[in-house]
Amino acid sequence: MHLSEICVDNQPTLRITYEVDESWRITETHMEVADDPNELPQKNGNPIPGQFTYKDEWESYREQVTYEVPLESCNETFIAAHAVVVSPSSSDKKNVWDVSETAWADGEDFDGNNWATYFNYTPCCIDCGGEQTFEENTDVGDEKDKPDKNPGNNGKGVGQSMIDRIFSFFMRG
Repeated sequence: MHLSEICVDNQPTLRITYEVDESWRITETHMEVADDPNELPQKNGNPIPGQFTYKDEWESYREQVTYEVPLESCNETFIAAHAVVVSPSSSDKKNVWDVSETAWADGEDFDGNNWATYFNYTPCCIDCGGEQTFEENTDVGDEKDKPDKNPGNNGKGVGQSMIDRIFSFFMRG
């Protein structure tokens, strides 16, 4: 079941935003970012969200949650994004959040025997004489329509939105 979206963009930090559809709210999030999928906390190929570096719980439920992670290189990263979400069981119960589910950002299956997933992301960086610098999200007029050759930018023109990838946030039901 499609629940909503996970948006990832980068500048000097990797910004990961959980956002749910109108009828859902977020009660907990767990997220991990690693250079290799085997570095994501897991046991027997099953992720352990409670051991993820970034995690929060809220008594007042959220429609959106954003994490900013320091971005130390322009190398491919692997992200496991998990959430606990709630929804009313019927339209008569608009403020009664009595249905609870877990959700994962859509991606590759972990090797274990559950339905948890992770996805990869390559930051959008510009190589300036051996240094890694991060492209800023600015509008530079006609340049924005010129495709660039940076694979992390997915062929977008310079100055276009840095939201490089949007991932489905889903539950298996």
